Amino acid sequence: MQTFTKARAFYLIILFSISCFAWSACDKDDDDSSNPNPVPPPVTIAAPVNLLVHTPRTIGFTVAWDKVEGASSYNLYIATDAGFTQLANGYSPKSVTANTEQLDGLSRNTLYYVKVEGVKNGVRGLSATQSQKTSAEDVFIVGFENGALREPRVWVSENNPVWLQPSNSNPYGVFVSGNDTYVAGTAWTSNGIALYWKNGQAILLSNNPNGSSASDIFVSGNDVYVSGEERGINREACYWKNGQKISLGNGTASSIVVSGTDVYVTGSVPNGRAIVATLWKNGVPADLTDGQNTSFAAKVFLAGKDVYVCGSEVVNNKRIPKYWKNGISHTLESNGLDASCSDIFVSNNDVYISGWEITTPEGGGFYWKNGQMIRLPGSTKADAIHVVGENVYIAGSSGQDVKYWKNGTAVTLAKTNREAFVADIFVR
Repeated sequence: MQTFTKARAFYLIILFSISCFAWSACDKDDDDSSNPNPVPPPVTIAAPVNLLVHTPRTIGFTVAWDKVEGASSYNLYIATDAGFTQLANGYSPKSVTANTEQLDGLSRNTLYYVKVEGVKNGVRGLSATQSQKTSAEDVFIVGFENGALREPRVWVSENNPVWLQPSNSNPYGVFVSGNDTYVAGTAWTSNGIALYWKNGQAILLSNNPNGSSASDIFVSGNDVYVSGEERGINREACYWKNGQKISLGNGTASSIVVSGTDVYVTGSVPNGRAIVATLWKNGVPADLTDGQNTSFAAKVFLAGKDVYVCGSEVVNNKRIPKYWKNGISHTLESNGLDASCSDIFVSNNDVYISGWEITTPEGGGFYWKNGQMIRLPGSTKADAIHVVGENVYIAGSSGQDVKYWKNGTAVTLAKTNREAFVADIFVR
């Protein structure tokens, strides 16, 4: 009996030891810190939010969204239907790493649907859908790049620029009629030669040995009108109709518009005391000021039977921006700045005028709508203005960038490696 008891106790001790060992091993398995191969948690990623689609162009627009934490890339889906069954070429999807993208290669005047998904280790989070219609308008801007010579250009929306010849020329005005593009300017050979380009082909207007220049262009039917001047002992304001010069007398001509058989030209004429802003109608001049102060007429615009002219008058050595409607002067708000007007457009009885500040070296571009000044961010000048429906287009300069502003938002047409200057804009 004693022997049995001792043996039984021995076996109980062995079983207890084995149980303790097994329990200890299980306990260690439950401790993640000591497990060399823990099971990783599932990968998750948030969906991109605040998807913004803006700055439509004829071939695309810009999209942006908030960064997603942990995302290694994003997939952009662009389609012409809300179900994303008709995906745009190159966007089915397009993988990008930044949280903004300028889209190109799309069709004009087309509604597109946009969504974006963040990607993290193969796991995706999809945003809500936004939509945007591409622009129906083509934007034509003329100007030049300033290098060893002035290189004249026509920039048309997002297409490659048209290089105009000869080099060392200044384009000043642009007009588009049907599929034809007309540009007026001056070739700086010898004393300057007035010319215009039709679809890039140069057409000389003057052979005056003392020099000539062209300032603006207008096309009415098959007739091409160009304002400008020829130089001699005095400057002679003039315009050319289909290459034939019509003299306006002593002075300079800055712009031209035509309505039916009526030809309107703006410019300036010296009176012996000052230079006077002047409007010619069919060759007959009319002073826009009393002639006591120097004044300038920059551009003319016709709205029905009303004739609008923008310009400035120098008072106490400061330029005061203003416009005239049917000869009646209207002074523009300038906050005491030395400022000038460059162009005028009237749409639905609203008067739009572009201009810039000339008080400081860096200047600053802005425009007026019905007399209220609106600044353009990031501009040094606002050189020309065009309105289509509710959309306001303004051409201006900003260092090496060729830009226009559509409803206050800057659109860069080209980045040059030298200083760029813009002269005029036309929107079709």
